[in-house]
Amino acid sequence: MEKTGLKDNEVKQIIENYLEKRGVKFQKDVPFGNNKKLNYVFTNDNGETVGVYLLLWWRPVTYRTIFDLIDWSNKEEIHKLILVCRIMGERAREVIHKEHCKVTYILESQFRRANSHNPLLAAF
Repeated sequence: MEKTGLKDNEVKQIIENYLEKRGVKFQKDVPFGNNKKLNYVFTNDNGETVGVYLLLWWRPVTYRTIFDLIDWSNKEEIHKLILVCRIMGERAREVIHKEHCKVTYILESQFRRANSHNPLLAAF
């Protein structure tokens, strides 16, 4: 399998550039869940706390991972959780569609589209 796309640090840089451009104050590497860290935490225009979690595996994200994220976010002061991933498994996608108020996802490929809105715009 040929690995195309942005490197992990390139995705992080795009996210940070976007948040800085919007004038959003954000925290990096915030402890979350079971010995995990949210890559970014910020407050959106509605006053909701949003967490961004990068899971840039080269295999599909599983539904179990999504259940864990929802469970952890219920115990934290997070209103919305955005998962940035390369490949989303079909069952995981179904769970997210049912729990779209709590967790959503952005595919890494969306950051590569030229002349399009930054996918994080949906967080605001």
